Amino acid sequence: MQIELIERESFVVCGCTTVTTLEDNDADLSALYGDFFRGGWDTSLAAVRPANEHGYYGVEWYTDGSHKSYGYLLGVHAVRGRSVPFGATVMDIPEATWAVARFPKGSDIIKAWTDFYADGIPAAGLGVDEGCNRFFERYPDRVDGDFELWVPVIPSSSSSDC
Repeated sequence: MQIELIERESFVVCGCTTVTTLEDNDADLSALYGDFFRGGWDTSLAAVRPANEHGYYGVEWYTDGSHKSYGYLLGVHAVRGRSVPFGATVMDIPEATWAVARFPKGSDIIKAWTDFYADGIPAAGLGVDEGCNRFFERYPDRVDGDFELWVPVIPSSSSSDC
């Protein structure tokens, strides 16, 4: 697995959210994605995007200390300060050093996350920066196409910078 390290400034993602568990993940995220596209959120969020930005983000964060429950935001990169649609969630993604892995269309995303998070990052001598509590999928074009996984990292012997 090829991992690229990217320093990225903070930015915001705007979209729709749900809270789920690993057991309910498939049903909850399927419903969220359906609501997002059938409900026209992709269209209504076009006004908050930067002019040159396309694609979508799937942002995840743990909602409890046990890592059993987590939130998921499906949305777009947004320009800070732009008016957002009623009911939308705006989430800040902190400045960090991110480990990024890219996967082709058709890859199993659960397997990709498991391999990247549990094997790829430690094998690269890195640790997950748990203090950031933000992890995301970036779909550069379409949610059913190629995707990237982004995880905030630190050298395995360091403490959180977030």
